[in-house]
Amino acid sequence: MQKSQETTRQWMADEQKQAEEARAKANLLEIKREDTQMHQRILKDRKLELAQSKYKEDRKNQEADRKEERQLAQDLRLEEAARYAKAQERMAEERRDQEKLRLDQEQSRQAFETVMFSLVGNIGK
Repeated sequence: MQKSQETTRQWMADEQKQAEEARAKANLLEIKREDTQMHQRILKDRKLELAQSKYKEDRKNQEADRKEERQLAQDLRLEEAARYAKAQERMAEERRDQEKLRLDQEQSRQAFETVMFSLVGNIGK
């Protein structure tokens, strides 16, 4: 009977040892699973951070591009306005020159008429 009790004790000790080993193995698996989940969360968070960073960088680049385009458009408008002003100035100068030429021609015509009338008047005397 003593042998039976020792065998039972041994069997119970073995069972307890196996149960402890199973619990330790289960705990180790749980720790590994949690570690894997944490690693996956870290990777997911890092990917999200990278995506957000890329989005912000893209937005920054787009805004810089738009700003450059607006500046170029502004420069073109200023250049066009300067060309227009110069053209207006040239046209005004041409009009002044034409008016001066017309006045000179009018004075020349009047002088010619005066001389001609004088000559005609002197011929008849």
